[in-house]
Amino acid sequence: NFAGLVQEAAACGEEALLFVAPKSVDGKRPAPLVVLLQGLGCGPRSEVQYWLPAADKLGMVIVAPRAVTKVGSIMYGWQRTGAKDSTAQDYFDIDAAGKRIDEAIVQAKRKFTIDDDRSCLPPVKPAARMRLAMAFADRVATSSSESRKR
Repeated sequence: NFAGLVQEAAACGEEALLFVAPKSVDGKRPAPLVVLLQGLGCGPRSEVQYWLPAADKLGMVIVAPRAVTKVGSIMYGWQRTGAKDSTAQDYFDIDAAGKRIDEAIVQAKRKFTIDDDRSCLPPVKPAARMRLAMAFADRVATSSSESRKR
């Protein structure tokens, strides 16, 4: 029904973190983790649909954090507040994005048994988000290697 769709859309607008674990994820065995970054004006769910077949086939857990900067009534992005030029070196709010990505990984590890050796932050498009993903690609690997040291 329409009212239900409106409620669901409103809930998605407030969603700060999305977890997806297909039926193929075996809770008794560590699963790979994929951290997906949304695009500008999208929400955490925007990229998930493209990864569902792979997640199901490979038994991957997906975590998708909402971007950090509110840029409209329902739009969020990874850029600094007021940043306009996506080609500028300081376009992204790296500190805030890093905290959001780290928290997403921590929350995923609280909810699921994660295989740190098979966790990743995949490349994304467009080029601006690709730069952001590259800035944090080592963060996922570092998080994984740190947990192995403990």
